[in-house]
Amino acid sequence: MNAKQLQKEMALWIVRLNTDDLHERQQAQIEFEAWRSKYPEHHDQLDQMLNFSETMQQFSTTHGISSQNVRNSMKVSQQSKKHILQLFSKVLLFCVSIGGVVYFAANSTMMSYYMADYKTEVGQMHSITLEDGSKVTLAAKSAIKLDFTAEKRQINLVQGDIYIDVAKDPQRPLIVHTAQADFKALGTRFIVYQYANSSVLNMLHSKVETRSLAQNSQVKVVKQGEKISADSLGLSPISELDIAS
Repeated sequence: MNAKQLQKEMALWIVRLNTDDLHERQQAQIEFEAWRSKYPEHHDQLDQMLNFSETMQQFSTTHGISSQNVRNSMKVSQQSKKHILQLFSKVLLFCVSIGGVVYFAANSTMMSYYMADYKTEVGQMHSITLEDGSKVTLAAKSAIKLDFTAEKRQINLVQGDIYIDVAKDPQRPLIVHTAQADFKALGTRFIVYQYANSSVLNMLHSKVETRSLAQNSQVKVVKQGEKISADSLGLSPISELDIAS
């Protein structure tokens, strides 16, 4: 199954697994487990989907969301699977109307991963050259979203880690944005890791300005052969890096 088809199927299962009808939900769970067993290579993505589905159920219970849209979507989706992504979007928009889905859209790792501009699967690496000439290599299970305009160059690191060889553009410094910090390139080559609760910079050549997104908003310049991490409390002390490793 290709990635596009997998996304459609996963969207369909999320809809089915979140219906209010207990019998339908139990039946969907049985059918999902049977379907899931056919694709062991996608178990990581499917586990993330289940976590998201459980979160949606908790949210529905907490805020009293009716599942009428879910049931209506199911009836139509059974007639034509090509509409499933549109139907799933309608379900999410319905949640927005009661003020909640924005949180999940912004914070769900699974959703952000599948909405990324570039991503890799487990055991896969991928190198790309961006429009400005910068070269980026994504390690396994990594994802980035690009925000390039006439005024700025920003790479949003959704998850995983990336190696960057930055093309110079004095008018548009390149920034790697993570949940904990912004890494502004003042040089060329460096690596950024995005973990669950922290991000780490390994400086391979020249230097990078690191700005914490925590309330203290610390700023430190990390030079070649140094590394630094950022979390919800701010920036760690700068330490030495074994570049050869």
